[in-house]
Formats: sequence, structure tokens, C-alpha cells
Amino acid sequence: RQALAFWGNEPAWPDRMARCRAHGIDPEAFEKRRGLDPCAHRPIYEWVRRHLDASAFLVHYPAALFAVRAALRGRKRPRIVLVEHHSNALKNARKWLMSALALWLADGVVYLTPAYRDQVAARLGPWFRPRRTAVIPNGLDLERYRPPASFSKPRPAPILIGMSARMLPPKD
Repeated sequence: RQALAFWGNEPAWPDRMARCRAHGIDPEAFEKRRGLDPCAHRPIYEWVRRHLDASAFLVHYPAALFAVRAALRGRKRPRIVLVEHHSNALKNARKWLMSALALWLADGVVYLTPAYRDQVAARLGPWFRPRRTAVIPNGLDLERYRPPASFSKPRPAPILIGMSARMLPPKD
């Protein structure tokens, strides 16, 4: 069983929810207020408790790590992986603190570029835990996700993968 939780200060797009369902993934959406919203942690905590059979939790927002870790405390738990993708240049003191805590609360942290990881390491100094980090360019491991060698259908053009992002002040 696959499940996905959307957690943010904007509603989840109905199209994304429909695509998840079409692929057999059970989606749920949780909204939170802008900034630090402690009340929004309870629904995430409860969602994680309902999905304790997961093999891993992939987290995109460091504050959610508190709820995920609390829900999994004291039991054999799945891995918790955080993907860091907020611009280092736009991080305020609270976001830097969350980046540091992520290295202690998550089993691993994925950075999108070596330069991004190096900036975090330089900023966090002794709080940086390099053994818990990995760099996966643009968050997509092309060695892992490629057509199998037995795939013989000719491709007329390369496969293009794009990303749509907002270049505005931090969303949260």
C-alpha cells in the first residue's frame, strides 16, 4: 500500500490528488498556516500512526520531522529521509535551525547539488553530519530510474524531465 501526504500552506491541487489515486497511491492533504504552526503537527502525527507499515517516509519540510519522529518513537521504524530544497540564500535563522535539526532527526538528508550541500556544511559547521547526507542532482537519481537494459523500443528523442517552481520569497 502506498500513501502520500501533502502538507503545506496552500491546498493540494485536485489534479495531483487524482493522479495519485490513478496510480494506486492513497493521498491526503493537510493545510497549515504560514510560519511555524504547531497545531498542524497533530494531523501529520495521526497520519504517520496510520501508516506505520511504510518502508520509508520522505519529508520535504523540516518542521514535519517532529511529528514523524514522535509518531514513530519507541518502535522499529521505517527510514525517515528529508529532501532539502529551500534556497539557502532565503533561509532565515529559524530555517537554518530546522536544517540543523533535520540532520539529527532524519536518518538521511538529500541535497540537490554539491554546492547546496557545501553551503549547508559551511553554515552549520560542527552541527553538520556528512554521513547522513547524499547529493542527488535535482532530486532524481538517474542511475536508479532509467529504462531497463532489456528495453529495446527506439526513442526518437531524449526523455526530458522538468520542474515547475515558484521563484518568490519563501512560501513558508
